[in-house]
Amino acid sequence: MMWTLRVMNLLLAAYLGGLAASYLILLATPNAIASPTLIVYPFQFAAGILLFTLPGALWVAAIFRMAKNKWSVARSYCLAIFCGALMGGTVLLFLSPSSMSVFAVGAFFGFITASVWASLNRYVLRAF
Repeated sequence: MMWTLRVMNLLLAAYLGGLAASYLILLATPNAIASPTLIVYPFQFAAGILLFTLPGALWVAAIFRMAKNKWSVARSYCLAIFCGALMGGTVLLFLSPSSMSVFAVGAFFGFITASVWASLNRYVLRAF
């Protein structure tokens, strides 16, 4: 039962984190929300980037699990979210030409995904 909760926790966090970050980027882009094509784009994009967000959510969960043994729960969540943002930015930076704006987009996706994971783990599916 616990492993099922953990898998559900990670899958939900990875998908919902990618979805939330995609929508936030669309909201920041002028006239993007008015396009009927772009309004469904984040759902497909979030499914596609599970290749990156799922290992990221697993990484965040592992960091939280290790840090929880030594520090308080609040400090462990903060460390996990920070590491998620750093990991997201670093992965995107290695996959594309070196640019701080590319790092910022990856860090944004990592931060949102890690924050969604922390919220799910704290309030909805306590699995870690």
